[in-house]
Amino acid sequence: MKWKHFPFLIVFSLSQNSPLLAQLIPDSEDLERGTDNGTPLPTSDNDDNSLGYTGSRLRQEDFPPRIVEHPSDLIVSKGEPATLNCKAEGRPTPTIEWYKGGERVETDKDDSRSHRMLLPSGSLFFLRIVHGRKSRPDEGVYICVARNYLGEAVSHNASLEVAILRDDFRQNPSDVMVAVGEPAVMECQPPRGHPEPTISWKKDGSPLDDRDERIT
Repeated sequence: MKWKHFPFLIVFSLSQNSPLLAQLIPDSEDLERGTDNGTPLPTSDNDDNSLGYTGSRLRQEDFPPRIVEHPSDLIVSKGEPATLNCKAEGRPTPTIEWYKGGERVETDKDDSRSHRMLLPSGSLFFLRIVHGRKSRPDEGVYICVARNYLGEAVSHNASLEVAILRDDFRQNPSDVMVAVGEPAVMECQPPRGHPEPTISWKKDGSPLDDRDERIT
């Protein structure tokens, strides 16, 4: 950081819906006197201008991040891939990080062996969902956070749940013999699972029409 003197006034403009703007205006008094008594202004020696300065003034086109695509809730099977979407705008282009339960999510940017990948768009991609009886590292509530030097933006919460379906039916249907015209009941209870499984019936390989008044 170095300081330079110029016969200019720096004027800041700030409103609720606009970013901080800075403008340099010649100081008429200094120009008339021909002296250099301007307010010292900061300049940056950083090549990438990551602090948002160009020469001795703030970049007027910069603005803080905002989320333009929020992640949505997901229910996915164990071992399957999944994606939590997130997209943000801002200038400079914001960096995006993900958090689960308040803890920062480790991705391939931190460890190349990670099964979670931070995509260029900012979305979080899971090569496979890891879920076991004792360890459930991927299930939980996620947010994405976009940041640049002007501030940060936080997405809506998005939950990732792992779908589970046991192998065995709790009750299988059995043969029933009834007289013509009499009602018949075929009982069935699906396997336990999350979300709760639903049941559909087939007869001779074809789905039954639930609009048939004889079937309830």
